[in-house]
Amino acid sequence: MWKVLIDNKQKIIGQKRAAVEKLLGPPNSTLNNNEITFYFLNIGYQCRGAKKEEYNDVETFKFGVDYKGDKAVEVFTMIP
Repeated sequence: MWKVLIDNKQKIIGQKRAAVEKLLGPPNSTLNNNEITFYFLNIGYQCRGAKKEEYNDVETFKFGVDYKGDKAVEVFTMIP
């Protein structure tokens, strides 16, 4: 899925936040006073019912959208 998102990033860049969230839904997390939003692309260990002592780091693929004002200016992935 992340490859499809990156291949289509030009369709997201320049869009208003409301249009992006209508397409992708509400973000799973945000940074920098909501300037950067993240969408989880796969299930991390914490979502699989594993106990905390069974994993050290949360590994999940993330898709990010960076906003300047109300417009998306960059799209990126974070792969552990």
